[in-house]
Amino acid sequence: MMDSLDAVRLQLQQPGDGYLRDRSWLADSLRSPGVFAQALMQHAARRSDSPPKSQLGMAFDLYHDAVTRHALGPHGDRPALLYATEAHHPGYKESDPLCAISYAHLHAAATLLAESFRKRGVKDGDILCIIYPLGPELLLAMCAALRLGAVISVLPPQGADFLANRLRALRPQHIVTARRYQSLLKDWYGPQPVPLSDALLDEVQVHPRQAEQTIAAAAELEGSPGRVQLGSHPYKAEDALFALFSPQRDPGWIPIAVNTSAAYLGALCDGLIVGMQPAEFGTVLCAPEHPLLQYQPTLLLLTLLHGGTYLHLDAAQLVSRTASQLPPIDILLMTAMLRDFLLARRALPLRGVRSWLCSFTEAGETLSWNDLAAQCELTKIPCRSWHYDAASAGCLLFSLLLRGTPPQLVYPSPGRPFSLCDPQAEDQPARSTNGILRPIPGACGLLLYEHAGGYLYGGTRWPSSGGHSLGATEVEAVTQDLPFVAGAVMVPEQSDKGRSNFLVFLGPHMRRMTATKRMMVEHKVREQIRQRLGVSFEPNMVRVMAALPRTKEGSIDYGWCASQHREGQLDKRAQDPALNLIDRLILACHRLSTPAGMIAMRAASLRK
Repeated sequence: MMDSLDAVRLQLQQPGDGYLRDRSWLADSLRSPGVFAQALMQHAARRSDSPPKSQLGMAFDLYHDAVTRHALGPHGDRPALLYATEAHHPGYKESDPLCAISYAHLHAAATLLAESFRKRGVKDGDILCIIYPLGPELLLAMCAALRLGAVISVLPPQGADFLANRLRALRPQHIVTARRYQSLLKDWYGPQPVPLSDALLDEVQVHPRQAEQTIAAAAELEGSPGRVQLGSHPYKAEDALFALFSPQRDPGWIPIAVNTSAAYLGALCDGLIVGMQPAEFGTVLCAPEHPLLQYQPTLLLLTLLHGGTYLHLDAAQLVSRTASQLPPIDILLMTAMLRDFLLARRALPLRGVRSWLCSFTEAGETLSWNDLAAQCELTKIPCRSWHYDAASAGCLLFSLLLRGTPPQLVYPSPGRPFSLCDPQAEDQPARSTNGILRPIPGACGLLLYEHAGGYLYGGTRWPSSGGHSLGATEVEAVTQDLPFVAGAVMVPEQSDKGRSNFLVFLGPHMRRMTATKRMMVEHKVREQIRQRLGVSFEPNMVRVMAALPRTKEGSIDYGWCASQHREGQLDKRAQDPALNLIDRLILACHRLSTPAGMIAMRAASLRK
């Protein structure tokens, strides 16, 4: 298909007007993904000073290619991870230097941890769930699992219901988490392959300032006589490497298998798109405030395979450090939340940034991005928009580079065949050049509009925020557990793409509810969602309604609620005396149909 990808790389890294004029190579990659994958593997091997061991269609030695070859090569002292000390640690100061875990240290620590996991029964093909926030513990556990050939799943430690829903669907053989997070697992109940006490592995211990001791201990372990030799496990191309949960889909608690070939080739292709440098030069990538489920662990894999450095900072840590306290950032990933935080805090110029990216679902907010570029002196720095989903093995859509403003015109990721489906029936092909993006294989709820050979963002097929599903099913379920809630449903906001209204129905008896009482109810609903699911599930807007929703076959009629809300009839319904009376009768009948209601009705008849 192509002799070299050097020309493609140059085309992707050269800032221009955002239009991809030579699309022949992209069309060829979509038409013949196997040929493109072979060219990509050869290109990666040619650019590396230490060739990878993985072979397309045969075996993928992920641990060797991501860790060992860098750790034992000439750049073993390069940081694989740079991070700020956690604020809750004793003596924490915002001005403290960053902690570093080099590739040599990572290799040694992962060796010790993998041996610990092996003794606890972890073997190739087992599902190992890592419940940690992004940081050194998650990275070490991931690398140890790669060395043993386990199937890796990651979850942030938030909300007992959030974790219980996903763990019941995942059914992992092993879980690794910190002791302080184990209380969140109390609602995880069967059917399970093994009891929770047997599934829990030892807590991950990180000692960034004891690298020499860790390396010596790993060398002693490797050289100890009579021990089982712990090599790195080669995955087959179709073996599941990850079992991930995507915030791009609804329901979000269903695990999605990502096979080894897709994850490996996705990381190489993403490196081509974002401009990762060869390992001998190194690339620093920073992604503050990015959702863990959407970006990890494939973003870590992308960095490690290219021998780069992952700079882990949150928004406050990024703002509190001057340019002299940070390494030059080659690739800075931005979100709308990070942008607004920087604008609100009047952040200093972000010097030393080579390029920056944002989600194309948020690229349309041009004025805000222009304000950020002016304030942080990014107007001359090339930027790119993309759409990334770890459960789809990485980048699905990308743009060319522009200076100052994120492009809104995107193209399908090379070598990732896709189809467009009908927005009303996702199992049917689109009737025009516009439709719902469906990668092959995979699923995605993004609505795209064809323009100038590329695509523009048109929203999602479910209530979302910035393209992220708000988990309507889970939010509705935990809200309806509140005793004063008669029903709850998430509906799209008609005037603002990508946002939502969460309608909470209390019943007609709350018709004369004061504004203070309404605010108290809304606060309780939000608190319930935050505690049981996590902050990321909190809806954009909660609307408390003194009415009842219409039901259909025993559940809330979503179509009726959405149309009534869109036409402004729900507020009128709460104020209409006739409709209010009907709702009261419905509520009374519902209460009488319950066992407690039948007992009360019988007692009343006896009194007569």
